[in-house]
Amino acid sequence: MKLGIPTLVDFYGIEEHAELCKQCGCDFIELNFTFPWLDCDQIDVDRLVKAKEQNGFFYTVHLHDQLEPLSFCGELRRAGTQNVLRAIQIACELGATNLTMHLNVGAYSSRVSGKIYLCNLYMDRYLDNARRFADEVYPYLEKHSVNLCIENTTGFVSAQKQAIELMLEYPHFGLTFDVGHSYKSNANDEEFVLSHKDKIKHFHLHDVTSCTNHIALGEGLIDIPKYFQLVKETADIAVVEVKEPSALQKSMQYITSKHLI
Repeated sequence: MKLGIPTLVDFYGIEEHAELCKQCGCDFIELNFTFPWLDCDQIDVDRLVKAKEQNGFFYTVHLHDQLEPLSFCGELRRAGTQNVLRAIQIACELGATNLTMHLNVGAYSSRVSGKIYLCNLYMDRYLDNARRFADEVYPYLEKHSVNLCIENTTGFVSAQKQAIELMLEYPHFGLTFDVGHSYKSNANDEEFVLSHKDKIKHFHLHDVTSCTNHIALGEGLIDIPKYFQLVKETADIAVVEVKEPSALQKSMQYITSKHLI
């Protein structure tokens, strides 16, 4: 199994991440393009490649958290798609083969009875946007031999599930299963993700409590060994997605103590 570290707010460049990756005995770094120093217009590809070659790790990519490539707004949709295409090109230059993307649920109307999501209300248009996005992105994924993986976040709604199933019909589209997000959304996504088990290409592993998220493995409510077994059975690659250097080190100590790898 290959384990990686996320991009951390504590550090402002790749060198500190590389040192932490080495200290933790991890295999790769997931570069989160939400961070300004990793924005597609700012990223220093040569510097990242040099660090990778000097330290012997590899990269995966997490696209900007706020992308809206399925938006009903044409300008947002086109901008989101162009950012994804640019990120695929950068991933190729970095030698990264997995890109993870949030599928944001978009706008909704709050009612006494609950939220009414526009993607559910205008589902045909939403699914048309999903098909258009997949049609435009797939040739680039094929050309560069990279995977675009949709990550679960706060619980997929009906239209999102249908859009994901549509995109999964295309080669090189897959899923990133975030175990902590799934738990925090009452396991709303787990059944759906596991129904497409053959499409899981990446994992985010972190523990949770009733009021916190992204804490060190073994310090919360999740059955971590269960999900390590699932990683081994499927993607065989996971980011230990905790947000502090000390939590990463604690997580690696937990993994070693439980003989999980």
